[in-house]
Amino acid sequence: MNGDNRDAITSILDANLRVEGNIHFAGKARLDGRVEGNVNGGYLVLSESGSVIGDVQVEVLVCHGKVQGDVVAQKLMARSTAVISGTIQVLDIAVESGATLNGEIKSVAPEDSPTSSVATEQQAL
Repeated sequence: MNGDNRDAITSILDANLRVEGNIHFAGKARLDGRVEGNVNGGYLVLSESGSVIGDVQVEVLVCHGKVQGDVVAQKLMARSTAVISGTIQVLDIAVESGATLNGEIKSVAPEDSPTSSVATEQQAL
């Protein structure tokens, strides 16, 4: 280990935590609890116990949990336990067997990536 923390998760919302309102974060975050509001940020890991009732706009979403809302991401990895209900706009998507996607999936070209504004916002934070 060289002490490089670029890949470390910097924010964790515990399974016992329920947030009503929007969340904005930079870097990597893990959500084990429930958010009733929109989530904007860089790299989000939504665990099996995690849920979002609102829109998610991130650079990368690793989804094991539930999203009821639209997802905009450069990269989406829907794991076998994921349930996403809403429109998905994504540049790169991987879906494991068992994942549930209810809604429309829109593939976007790199130059049309809707998350370019997320990266700009993250730099401003």
